[in-house]
Amino acid sequence: MKKYLIYLILITISAGLFSACEEEYNSPLNLDADVKIKSFSVDGTEGEIDEANKTVTVTIESGSNIDLSNISPEIVLPAGAVITPAITSSMDFTNPVEFTIVNGDIYCQYTVTVSEKFYFAFLGEPANVSAMTILDDQKAAEWFLKKYPSAEYVSFSQVADGTVDLSKYNAVWYHSDQGTRPCWPDAQMLYGVADNSAIVSKLKTYYENGGNILLTNFAGSLVDELGIVSEAKFAPNNAFGDIEANPDSYNWGDWDLRWYGNPENPIAQGLNYKSDDPTKFIMLPNGVARRNRTNQYNVDDWTDYAVGGSTIEERVAYFETVNNCEVLVSNWNGMEINLVLWDKHDGKGAAIFIGSGTYDWYAENDVENTAGNREKLTSNSIAYLLAKSKE
Repeated sequence: MKKYLIYLILITISAGLFSACEEEYNSPLNLDADVKIKSFSVDGTEGEIDEANKTVTVTIESGSNIDLSNISPEIVLPAGAVITPAITSSMDFTNPVEFTIVNGDIYCQYTVTVSEKFYFAFLGEPANVSAMTILDDQKAAEWFLKKYPSAEYVSFSQVADGTVDLSKYNAVWYHSDQGTRPCWPDAQMLYGVADNSAIVSKLKTYYENGGNILLTNFAGSLVDELGIVSEAKFAPNNAFGDIEANPDSYNWGDWDLRWYGNPENPIAQGLNYKSDDPTKFIMLPNGVARRNRTNQYNVDDWTDYAVGGSTIEERVAYFETVNNCEVLVSNWNGMEINLVLWDKHDGKGAAIFIGSGTYDWYAENDVENTAGNREKLTSNSIAYLLAKSKE
């Protein structure tokens, strides 16, 4: 009898548990509702929806003058779905926005990115990047094309024969180390480019019609041919360096540059400044073999800028006046000028010159030759030029 009662109790408990589970299974929760974005567009441009990663990417063609801080998107949602934050006619997409969609008793989150598609190119003498024999140029081009997947490499032969129309680009970058040529005067002459009238004519037309140009190291000598400066004597006037790295140069300590201009300038932002001097940033850390190939401006006593005054500051101010430009980066005392900005004027584009022995993309002893500032200085300059292309 006792055993019978135990069995009866167990059967009763089991029945109760089964009943409870059956009630939970038959819960009225709506778990079949649709929470997928059907479409997301901005000014007629459809976004690419990635369901696997729950992202939406909208890329607007450049030239549309779109303001990413004031976007009016259009979205199609499933019936009954609610989105947070709500879609309005004035939304800020300067950074990706996370949306939550709720329908019934389930929800889903998407990250939406809206950006503007810019067209920009790296210019070079060889037919393609792999054909480059000067490793400094090749490393710069490889970094550029990796960082900006939509960017293109354009050879000067394509520019000269009109195969490529430069007017399609918001900005172009020409970097030249001229690594096999002595720095003075051969490397400054840019043989094959500056003396090719077809190339110069196309580049100059591009600049004069509002095209934006980044010229680095020996490419900076083109400021004369392109009409960025008024006279040949106002091109970079100080070149030196070696064809091969000095074997002892890896132990020469950190090499830095100094931010000379307005610290609020966008090109200054995000640089890794030194803790003991917030105006300086390391370009080549100790341990890197150096050739110190330099093409820069100098305002020393022997230069045309000495007439500007007795102090470095007076000469730099004179330099800015005669060249209609702004000096942003110099060496430690301001005597050597390493980054110059010519802003847009008279229908012409903006131009930036970076020239310094510290602006080196290849180290012969295979040591990583950057403190991050070389890339940041370059990407900031490119971003500045792209922003100017919208004005």
